[in-house]
Amino acid sequence: MHRFHLLIVTFLLGCGAKSGLVVEERSTDGADLGSPPDGSPLDSGVARPPRACPSRPRPVDLVFVTDTSGSMIDELATLADEVPTFLLDLLQPPDRDGDGVADWPAVEDLQVAVAPTGLGGELSTTGDMGRSECAGSYPIFHRLQPGGEVLASAERISCVATTTYTRSDEAMFGTVARALLPSSSMFRVPGGPNLGDRAHRGFLRAGSLLVLLFITDEDDATPCVVDTSPECALVDCRMVGMRRECRTESRVDAYVDMIRSLRPAEDLFVGTLAGAPVDATTEEAILESFEAVSPTSSLCRNGLLSGLAAPRMARFTFALGGAYRSICSESYGALTQPLAERVGRRACAP
Repeated sequence: MHRFHLLIVTFLLGCGAKSGLVVEERSTDGADLGSPPDGSPLDSGVARPPRACPSRPRPVDLVFVTDTSGSMIDELATLADEVPTFLLDLLQPPDRDGDGVADWPAVEDLQVAVAPTGLGGELSTTGDMGRSECAGSYPIFHRLQPGGEVLASAERISCVATTTYTRSDEAMFGTVARALLPSSSMFRVPGGPNLGDRAHRGFLRAGSLLVLLFITDEDDATPCVVDTSPECALVDCRMVGMRRECRTESRVDAYVDMIRSLRPAEDLFVGTLAGAPVDATTEEAILESFEAVSPTSSLCRNGLLSGLAAPRMARFTFALGGAYRSICSESYGALTQPLAERVGRRACAP
């Protein structure tokens, strides 16, 4: 495992190979001596609260929703390398302008979980046994606070996030909906019970901000049964002998409604890393890029990292007011850094 030094470790995110380690100096008051990041693509357009909260910030619950199929090994390794910086940006924000004050308010109570597609909606507790530094089992979620062992917690979370499974169906929407929805919800995910107030009781807290970070190299493939589930729609039908067979697809809007039932729009933050040209950052450019390719054509390749067109993931993300970036980007910080700032400012807002 990478050794963590000083108070923050940043990774040079190279695609197709394990990242090289670079120690970035951050002084005890949070001053970051590195270069400033790109402009925030997640600017909400609302007035910014002070960089220090006048009262205790609201808690934040963060879920990494991961495609854990075998093709994702390199992408998950890149995500794991980004985890320490992302969590530090939330809990110990930098001071990139050097004025002695953190650039945005710190989150003071953060819970983090991993929802892999390979478990069908269960939060993962399994460590990546392909990495010698990882244990075999971890808590169902992790609670972090400023002044705690953030980097040690980040290492444990990355061990869970890089675990792959032999059975993984890319059911991104169904995975997160089943993981978080309570049994009392009017919504039902086809194929199993809602686990939010059962196996996952205690994770999603009343009044918290909810952050969902999706990562997949394919499109969502949440399955459904058309005759019994209102979340399904007929996509293509044909006659096979004397029998009519139909391919079905879970409707994106149904799963958007499921996630909206958990939090109002201002308390929900969605980020997606999936297939798209690396230079496409706007909704229009991303959706247009899908029109000229087949569903099995890679829209981006960078080293061993690649991503197929993912129109369902994009429509879902944009419908929830989220940000979508290419999974082939050299650094996932283009998504996670502005996301951390937006969450910190909202947590501090009255």
